[in-house]
Amino acid sequence: AVELGFAEVQFDYVRLPDEPRERMATAIFPARRGGESARDAVRRQVRLLAGLVKPLGVPVTFDVFGLAATVTSGDLGIGQVWEDFTDVADVVLPMVYPSHYTRGAFGFQSPNAHPYSVVRLALADALARTSPNGTQIRPYLQAFTFGRRLPRYTPAEIQAQIRAAQDAGIESWVLWNPRSVYQRAALPPYRSDAGRLPVSGGE
Repeated sequence: AVELGFAEVQFDYVRLPDEPRERMATAIFPARRGGESARDAVRRQVRLLAGLVKPLGVPVTFDVFGLAATVTSGDLGIGQVWEDFTDVADVVLPMVYPSHYTRGAFGFQSPNAHPYSVVRLALADALARTSPNGTQIRPYLQAFTFGRRLPRYTPAEIQAQIRAAQDAGIESWVLWNPRSVYQRAALPPYRSDAGRLPVSGGE
C-alpha cells in the first residue's frame, strides 16, 4: 500500500470480539499466546503492527472505541486500553459517537441528544490521558442516525461535534456514516490555507 503511494496506514478495530465470556473461553485466536490476557494480546499486536509500518516512513494509526479514552479500569472486555495505543501510534482515532454512549454517560440520560457536550468531554478525557509524545488525536464523529434514537442527526448535530473538536484544540477529524451518505451542509467551508473557520450549530 505504501509503495503504491498511500500516505498513511490505518488499522481499524484492533481488539478482541465483545462476545459473552463463556464463548470467549473456548474461542481460539492463533496469534494469541497461551495464558495471555486480552489486553496483553492486543498490546503485543499493536506494537507488532507499528513496528512493521514505521520503518516505511508513513504514519501508523489505530481506530479505537471512544469509551477507551474515558474508562480508566479494565480493557472494555476487548483488550483496548488507551495508553497501549497512544504509546506507539502516530495518530489514534477514538470513535466518540454520542449514540454509542450508554445512559448516564457524562451525566446525560440521553448522550445522543448532546452531541457537542459528549464529544467535548470525551476528547477532554482523551487529551488528558495522552502524553506529549507527538501522538495526535483525530476523532471519528457521528454523521448518521443510530436506529430510532432521537434526535436524528442533521447538519446541526454534525456541526456541533466538529465545533466540540475544534474547541478542544483538535482540527483534524473524520466523519463516519455506515451508508457512506454525507450531508454537504454539515461541512465547514473549504479553505486552502490553514486558517480556522467557525462552525455554527449547537445542541
